[in-house]
Amino acid sequence: MAVGIVILFHLYEHWPETLSPLTDRVLRATHFGYTGVSLFFVLSGFCLSYSLLRREAAGRSSSFSSYMASRFHRIAPPYYISILLYLLVPSVKWLTSGQASDDLTWRQVTSHLMFLHGFREDTLYGICASYWTLAVEMQFYLVLPILYFCAKKFGVTWVVVAAALSSLAWALNSGDTRSMTHGVFLARWTEFALGIAVAFWFVRAREPLSPTGEGTLLGASGVFLASAAAFASRNEFSSNLQFGLGYALLLSAILSSSRRGRGISTLFERPWIVLAGQISYSLYLTHVFSQGKIRVLLYRLLPNPGVLGELGMILVTLITIWVGGWVFYQLVERHFLRSIDLRSSRKPAPEVH
Repeated sequence: MAVGIVILFHLYEHWPETLSPLTDRVLRATHFGYTGVSLFFVLSGFCLSYSLLRREAAGRSSSFSSYMASRFHRIAPPYYISILLYLLVPSVKWLTSGQASDDLTWRQVTSHLMFLHGFREDTLYGICASYWTLAVEMQFYLVLPILYFCAKKFGVTWVVVAAALSSLAWALNSGDTRSMTHGVFLARWTEFALGIAVAFWFVRAREPLSPTGEGTLLGASGVFLASAAAFASRNEFSSNLQFGLGYALLLSAILSSSRRGRGISTLFERPWIVLAGQISYSLYLTHVFSQGKIRVLLYRLLPNPGVLGELGMILVTLITIWVGGWVFYQLVERHFLRSIDLRSSRKPAPEVH
């Protein structure tokens, strides 16, 4: 869901400005797809914390080094291969015609390989514009053990409050520098902390909420999301916080519904949605590449497409993005997932006393 929303946003952001008024209005409806980043951070906080809580309940505690190694092996190898994919065309142009590219510099490549590209203006959106979230995500991995410990010792509510206050202080003092407002985890870790809170609530809840309770969560989620969308241009910190709250409440309602086996959670059990979730990381890594290449090809074939032609181009682009993500998953990501599963299966089972 999160990556689908982001794909729609990038579809609008990177499409040429030669659209007809009707097509432009259709694409403008996808503008708020940038909120998928908030959902992504909430889901990250939830999934990582839920995994730790489950492992702890099973008596399988992890050291910090093994935890970081597992996250690195899950994220980095497909990411590195996707970097090669994005650098392929600039490299060919440089080798054949000497055409330079801002992405083909040691600073760009090394900062991205080390997940440090979020700290500089010239590397924040380099190579692929969506990679900045991975830089922030890696910072989240480093602070998660601290947040997890504090949530258990002092309560998850205090963790969310502390994260929100520190994010506010950061927003008030970071100015308009994009690397400070987008590339440093302090600007966005409230959403991450909200995901942690949902994980603790879900594990500790004895019974699912009633349908009325779930409806209340859905209503509150809608209020926060609508409010954030309405005032997004006025205050970035406030809108990010409200989007985070809205998606955290939506996630809570879906999780409660899943325990009852009916309700809103059944919408996410459809095969194509399950498949989208399975290949979501591959879609995230490749969608900008697929979109850019197919769009150039389509406009070469149809330089003056008209309204129906433009709508057809959008549909073909979305299909290409989906196919590209699926192919990358089959050829790249799935093999690394298998190697991770193989290493896990070789580890001795923990002793239970």
